Amino acid sequence: MSNLKLSDSFVVTLHNDLVQARFSDSLTLNEQKILYAVLSNIEPPEFLKNDEGVRVIKEPINEIKPFRVSIKDFTEWLGVKDPNYVAFKETIKKLMRKLIEIKQDNGSWDIFQWVTKSSYIADEGIAEINLSPELYPYLLNLENNFTTVKLDVLLGFKSVYSPRLYQLAKKWSKIGSWKVELDELKYLIGVPSTEGKNGEREFKLSRYNHFKTRALEVAINEINTLSELHLSFKENKKGRKITSLTFEIKKNKSKKVLPDTEKKEHDSSNSEKIYGKEFAKNYNWDSSLKSFVDKDNNAVKFDGSERAKAFIFYNGMQDMKVNALYKIEKIIVDIMEFKDYNVIQELNALFTYTKQAQSIVNNEAFIISKLRKVLEDLKIDKKTSMKDILNIKIEVIPEWFVEGLKSKKDSEFEYNEEEKERKREEISKLINS
Repeated sequence: MSNLKLSDSFVVTLHNDLVQARFSDSLTLNEQKILYAVLSNIEPPEFLKNDEGVRVIKEPINEIKPFRVSIKDFTEWLGVKDPNYVAFKETIKKLMRKLIEIKQDNGSWDIFQWVTKSSYIADEGIAEINLSPELYPYLLNLENNFTTVKLDVLLGFKSVYSPRLYQLAKKWSKIGSWKVELDELKYLIGVPSTEGKNGEREFKLSRYNHFKTRALEVAINEINTLSELHLSFKENKKGRKITSLTFEIKKNKSKKVLPDTEKKEHDSSNSEKIYGKEFAKNYNWDSSLKSFVDKDNNAVKFDGSERAKAFIFYNGMQDMKVNALYKIEKIIVDIMEFKDYNVIQELNALFTYTKQAQSIVNNEAFIISKLRKVLEDLKIDKKTSMKDILNIKIEVIPEWFVEGLKSKKDSEFEYNEEEKERKREEISKLINS
């Protein structure tokens, strides 16, 4: 039995046959977080040089002992929503049903599980996880033909398709390009599928545009933002139909490396830091305009993470725990990628409900869980409203009321005096009505 160690600095090393394997279904984010954290604990073999100067394994590793970990510590470290024993059990059960298929060049294939057994020790709050012995050849004593990826990058992804595409891109990064058939790519990154009447697989994202916008582009954007790689792709056609993609894989020269001072502000372990310090310093809320203004009193339109901060400050939620607020900010940024989702109205409803409901024990955890639910549903083309999640009535917010939060390419604009007066009159009518 081995105690599971929890560290963002670990790496996951997989044989390339496992990287190139087909998945029976996509793994949820929680399943992937648990799995990759476990895989990152597999010790590499110790090497030495023989008499001929050749590098060889000193003592081969023959098995992977079951890992033992506190469920509470594990789930909190991973940032898994609903960190409790029942939810952990359900996640493990679903993970045990997910299959890996490895095909050989001669047409042979192997199908097996990730996890074959998991146990729970009730009086200790401890879980034990046993990896499938069939995985051993793809995880142990790897001397060549393997791919190593960073655990912190894997855990930072929000799309279920990003970790697999990241691994595949890392495998092909030395060559710099990778051509793959469209259906094969869907298999490899785990797009859900069913068996059709003719025995062929029918993918959930069958239409190319749906696959491109909901899976491929989302994953590429995350990889280009969070990892050391930069991906782009070219569509290859037969006639008018896109049948394959060619990826170009480069080092990510534009990846931002935070200076030490900024790293400290983003460090989730440092709860004494002030969330959105620069935002609060640069912008004020103008009650007459119902908009954020900069130091020159110009109303400001935000985009990206600043827009997410504007939502949080606008709703007065900036005094929650710093680490939770940065998680909330990241989820909001991901939700904003879905342009037809009324994020202003929905977030206002969620934040207002959270402040008013006395039954909520942990505001931060509650908000994170609801936002993750929305994001997961949006990724499968299901629009979930806070009205349905919270069972409340959502009032429509006038567009001008939050004009300063609307996302535009132009970062700033000015209201003239006539416009300011008109808005003041509208606000006055609203208050007195």
